[in-house]
Amino acid sequence: MKVTVRRPQSRVSIVVPEGRIDAVSGPKLRVLLRNQAKQGTPFLIIDLRRVTFMDSSGLSALVSALKAVRPLKGAVYLVGPTPQVRMALRMTMMDQIFPIYETVEDALAALSTYPTSTTTAAEERGMSS
Repeated sequence: MKVTVRRPQSRVSIVVPEGRIDAVSGPKLRVLLRNQAKQGTPFLIIDLRRVTFMDSSGLSALVSALKAVRPLKGAVYLVGPTPQVRMALRMTMMDQIFPIYETVEDALAALSTYPTSTTTAAEERGMSS
């Protein structure tokens, strides 16, 4: 798995993994995403358009990222999951937890309307943990 990261704004990182996110690469992605939060980046946009496969390790990395940005009053947005990744998100109901957008531009636009309260997307949908 190859990953690129860019910061179009001081509080936003766009993370673009490519290839398979599995038991080997999932933990590496988890560390990378958590490090973004540790560096003070509360908003992560994860562009999944180039991910060909994601197993539970990848899903775990996404949840870990969400837990890391919550104390910063941040959010994790997903972009363009491929059919296999979308199915994994749907089967685990993570598509109800993470906002999903078709393009990075759509996700960035949504950030401009991000609620300033501490309510999460899941809580707004009645799925508090």
